Amino acid sequence: MENLEIGGYTDWRIPTIKELYSLVNSNRELDPTNTSNSQPYLYDEYFDFEYDEHIPYAGQYWSSTKYVKGGLQTDNIEGAFGFNFADGHIKSYETGLYFDGSSGVHDPGCFLRAVRGEEYIYGVNIFVDNGGGTVTDNATGLMWQQVDDGNTHIISNANT
Repeated sequence: MENLEIGGYTDWRIPTIKELYSLVNSNRELDPTNTSNSQPYLYDEYFDFEYDEHIPYAGQYWSSTKYVKGGLQTDNIEGAFGFNFADGHIKSYETGLYFDGSSGVHDPGCFLRAVRGEEYIYGVNIFVDNGGGTVTDNATGLMWQQVDDGNTHIISNANT
């Protein structure tokens, strides 16, 4: 994020996927036939967002969280997770690099919303095995079921 100065600060960086996801407002929707009926998956009372008039699904933002694409995709292509504030999905995008540092792969180009502050602090889990089939995340205070029951469930029948 060289040469980026906003609000008098110059120590901006690309957010991790957990940091980027903290901006998500999941009570929104996309109407691809008429974006004036759409609400971006972002707290737009604080952050700007405009739908592309030709491609309403175009709203991808980079994160710094990387992975190696493999399997059915070309092996050893560097990818990065991103969030699409237009349609509300975490997705993966090719960065244009191979993990050996060479280039030549298509980089689709994504938007970028910079962040500042210490990296890897937000969203770092502090898991504790409580025994008895539960795990607590001391970072959030949430207690989790440790092992699923192995069955699928209809959500309307689940006790939520």
